[in-house]
Amino acid sequence: MSEPITNGTAYPVLPQPPDPSLTQVVEHLDAKELLLERGTSGLRRAGGYVREEMLKDLTGLEGMRRYREMRDNSPVVGSCLYAIEMMIRHVKWTMTPADDTPEAKHYADILEGMLFDDLDLPWALLISEILSFLPFGFSFFELVFKRRQGLDPPANPDGSRPHASQFTDGYIGLAKIAPRAQETVLRWEFSSMGDLLGMHQLDPWVGRHAYIPIEKALLFRPTSYKNNPEGRSVLRTAYRPYYLITHIENTEAVGIERDLTGLPVFGTPPQWWLPTATPTEVAQLELVKRLGRNIRQDEQACLVYPLMYDAAGNLLFKFELASSAGTKAINTDTIVQRYELRITQSLLCDLLFLGHEDVGSFALASSKSTTQAMSLGGYLTAIKDEMNRRCIPLLWRLNAFPEKLRPTLVHGDVETVDLTELARFMLSFGRVFNMQDLENHIRDLAGLPEREGAETHPLPASIQPRGMGGHGGGSGTDIQSLGTGETGGQVGLPDLDRDLSSQSLSLSVDPATVLPRSAGQAVRKRLRRRATRAAY
Repeated sequence: MSEPITNGTAYPVLPQPPDPSLTQVVEHLDAKELLLERGTSGLRRAGGYVREEMLKDLTGLEGMRRYREMRDNSPVVGSCLYAIEMMIRHVKWTMTPADDTPEAKHYADILEGMLFDDLDLPWALLISEILSFLPFGFSFFELVFKRRQGLDPPANPDGSRPHASQFTDGYIGLAKIAPRAQETVLRWEFSSMGDLLGMHQLDPWVGRHAYIPIEKALLFRPTSYKNNPEGRSVLRTAYRPYYLITHIENTEAVGIERDLTGLPVFGTPPQWWLPTATPTEVAQLELVKRLGRNIRQDEQACLVYPLMYDAAGNLLFKFELASSAGTKAINTDTIVQRYELRITQSLLCDLLFLGHEDVGSFALASSKSTTQAMSLGGYLTAIKDEMNRRCIPLLWRLNAFPEKLRPTLVHGDVETVDLTELARFMLSFGRVFNMQDLENHIRDLAGLPEREGAETHPLPASIQPRGMGGHGGGSGTDIQSLGTGETGGQVGLPDLDRDLSSQSLSLSVDPATVLPRSAGQAVRKRLRRRATRAAY
């Protein structure tokens, strides 16, 4: 049961009086009381209207307008949001089967076709729509379903045309994950305990009012506080710097204009200012004031007025442009740059400013890029969790697919792997552990195509790295040639003293070839002697 509708200025009347037992102190709870929800989230709401924001300008529809103004008018905010969007859209999404069976792979392929191949909007553009939760704090989508009956499906009983599909298997798929604009949200629908039931939408452009239940909707938020359905905009902490920059730039533009054109100065007869001035003189004074306010310097600018003198020949009316000499005492460039840097810092995008002032190191850039990648990973996880918790289970129930074979939507990494660091890892890690089953994964990290059957069929001996009986690498030093008196085949111990480019990389070393402690000491001692005699 939802709460009664009010005008949003007072708390609604509860549908029933609160249970007095909820206020009583209970020392020992039974099973029934453990299942009872006793408290609330504390969300400030009334009649479906949320009032968590302390600034009136950022509340409700007015807040949506301000955030859109920041997104569209500020080059700093726009560049940060655009950089975040492009980096997230570059991430690869895949469908992971529930297990390794062919049946699980089959169901994963079906769901992959529903999400990536059969929507009315391409997946990359859908991600762009979802990311509107960054400036506005949330993004709301309605799930629209269809039966997959090919590109020319039969008409519905009422004569309407159903949605076309790329598939003809008859399953129920997604026709749209349709966005519902933030500025069209009229109010939210809550249960008596504060659970979200749905959203009331009012689109003034088409004059349509609709209620969308949460069961067939997706709600994406970058963060959550008090389980507020409106979330929190990532631009919230950037609002004050943006506000100050806007006013400083407007004042600066007025000052530039006045410096270029000069400050209009009029001299008028003193009787125009007296209380005894006639209506004509008052009107003339107001005309002069209006002229001073409206004077602008353009290609048609001019001012023509008659010369007026008193009986002694003194000029009664005078006009001139006064200009300020010298430079300003305050450098607005420094102030604006400071506030722009704060905006980028609030979005964890200050990496964009790195190098603009001819300062910054590679280590600093690497640290900042890692921090930004972590924040982008959080946004990706928020999208993935909502899809896996609401969208995919609903599709699974509608088609009565086996629950144990339900796949999972996963996203790739934001940052690409440094191949040099990957090679160093393989050189050190492959000395001890078998990496044969990781060959295709390493190929994927390096951006190389996978090799079919790599996990079960090692590379042929003719093309294996030198000195290895299986996947391996390094210097391929034989144990007996070192005078250890022990046998164990060829061991892929890389000569780490040499340059990395001269090493032969390996994917694995058989654990059976790992040396005993005494043999290992002899090998390392012999290798050090070789390294001192090697020509670099």
